[in-house]
Amino acid sequence: MTSCPATCANATLDPFCEYGCSEGCECDDGYVLDNNNLDQVTCVPVEQCGCVDGNGNSHPGNQTWLSNNCTVWNICSNGTWYSKPNFCSLYAYCGVDDNFMPVCVCDPGFFGDGYNCTSIDYCADNSTCHQAEGHGTCTDTPGNYTCNCTGFWDGRDCELYQPRRHCADLYVYHGYKTDGVYTINPPFEFAGRPAYSNVSVYCTMTQNDGGWTLMSHDTGSLMANKTHTDYINGFGTWEDVIGWLGLDIIHGLTNLHNTSLRLDLVHCASNGVPEASTDCTYKFFTVQDKTTNYSVIIPQVCNGTEKEYYDGWARWNLTEPGPGFATYDDDDKGSCSSHFRNTGWWFDTSNRCGSANLNGIRFTCNNMPPVADQQTYLFWGGSPLGQATLSLRPTDYPQYDPIPPS
Repeated sequence: MTSCPATCANATLDPFCEYGCSEGCECDDGYVLDNNNLDQVTCVPVEQCGCVDGNGNSHPGNQTWLSNNCTVWNICSNGTWYSKPNFCSLYAYCGVDDNFMPVCVCDPGFFGDGYNCTSIDYCADNSTCHQAEGHGTCTDTPGNYTCNCTGFWDGRDCELYQPRRHCADLYVYHGYKTDGVYTINPPFEFAGRPAYSNVSVYCTMTQNDGGWTLMSHDTGSLMANKTHTDYINGFGTWEDVIGWLGLDIIHGLTNLHNTSLRLDLVHCASNGVPEASTDCTYKFFTVQDKTTNYSVIIPQVCNGTEKEYYDGWARWNLTEPGPGFATYDDDDKGSCSSHFRNTGWWFDTSNRCGSANLNGIRFTCNNMPPVADQQTYLFWGGSPLGQATLSLRPTDYPQYDPIPPS
């Protein structure tokens, strides 16, 4: 046999071997001498020949493998080590397989073989962003998605209900327990502004179980000389706890769900009766829209500690809508706003100007106006009143929303 046989290291038979012939075994055609294992020299098909890579590591024949960073593809073929550049998909990374060998793996949010990675269509699933329930809309991005939550829905998948319609929401859903000025987002148009616009309100959170939205309060003459438009839009300085919420917002809030109106009243000492603070709550209070001039609906008299004067306002036929809202520039037939020094209120013109004006100009009990003028100031039950604070809250508070909300 030739002294220069074909081997795994050199599969080409050298026809010009300088060593001449020697005695021994010669591999059949198609086989070569496997000299990678010197302890047991055998003849193997050339394609089974192992090889040594550039780092001196031995590999069996026909093995392919990636470098540790997946950038080089290695091949052991016919006893020879080859390599070529390898490129994972733009949306893949270099990971390891079950045998802890380097492998291209598609990024989270993609599927494929690591070289061709396709973005998962998350938005095709109606549960994403709670699209089926109308909580939001879904937009696909490469390997991901974004939710555009509607209304008061929030969270990664619009799964959190976080309404900010009034102070009750801030107490119940957001855990705000301190009195002060907060921002709400009424889900309706008001004062020429779109739904969900920001508006500042004063919230009473520490008294009477909290969640009260201040509707009206003053310490002087803030309510005087305000136009009908002013009363629609609202005005005041809530940081000073004075202001008028606005007819548009009051209409919207009282039509979201059943709403109560709480009156906190201060009666000045009179005729031997000492000064007293009382309260009276209208369980159901609704203000209709501008087509009715924001007329008020009060189906029941108020109830509370106000006993001597009882209900000093709602004395019309309560089975029917009450009076509309009058201001000095849009007065009623009795010129009631003018009579009450240009303040705005729901005056009961079925009985002259009615028995109450809780937006009347304020005075202090130790500095009351002349008796002849007292019935043109803050007024309740046909008598002057030292102070009045008006607040709104859902009637069924705190269980006023469906659980869970639809």
